[in-house]
Amino acid sequence: MAYKEIGAALNLSERTVKYHMERILELLRLENKAQAVAYAAREKI
Repeated sequence: MAYKEIGAALNLSERTVKYHMERILELLRLENKAQAVAYAAREKI
């Protein structure tokens, strides 16, 4: 999903979603959303 779509689904601004995604990528040492999705699938979260 696009950041705008995620924000709408969670009642958050697009900017807030981008911020949190950047923090998740940084903490997990990932490079992009695709890697985050693969990580979540692999870890079953």
